[in-house]
Amino acid sequence: MLGQFCVSEGWAGDLSNGLFKLGEKAKATHGLQHAECGLLNLVRCYDSGDRNHVLALFEQAATTSCSFCFSTTIIMAGGQKQPLFCIGESSGLEHRYSGSMLGVFFFPDSRWSRGTRSSTANKKQAPIPFGSAAELSSLFLRKDQALRFSLLVPRTSIGCGRPRK
Repeated sequence: MLGQFCVSEGWAGDLSNGLFKLGEKAKATHGLQHAECGLLNLVRCYDSGDRNHVLALFEQAATTSCSFCFSTTIIMAGGQKQPLFCIGESSGLEHRYSGSMLGVFFFPDSRWSRGTRSSTANKKQAPIPFGSAAELSSLFLRKDQALRFSLLVPRTSIGCGRPRK
């Protein structure tokens, strides 16, 4: 069901060397040539209003084992905008210059940002059955008046918090 709304892809960060390993979708969407990159290269394409906040969030996650999430917009090379949601967790920070981060990027289908789910905008879409919303687990998307997406993750703070046990 989640694939109907977005593409998701895992990522990993090694805090001993500062490198993030991305999948093919994340690499391409972030405009990177290599699947391994540093944090500054990763966030370079993020909306300028979000970039410092995301950097601070990763900095905090690199010093305290925690779970975190954020949303932003990727400004792609051709000027297209791609919403991005990220959920992650840092761990293994007991020893200096060690630890790791694991997470998932969610790339909502661009048809949602244009307000249609199909190439035939006038075609009536069947409503999603209420029961199948449970398949989305605790992940929900909301679009505000400025056409920005928000990720709502119940029981998890936006920002860095303690990992759930």
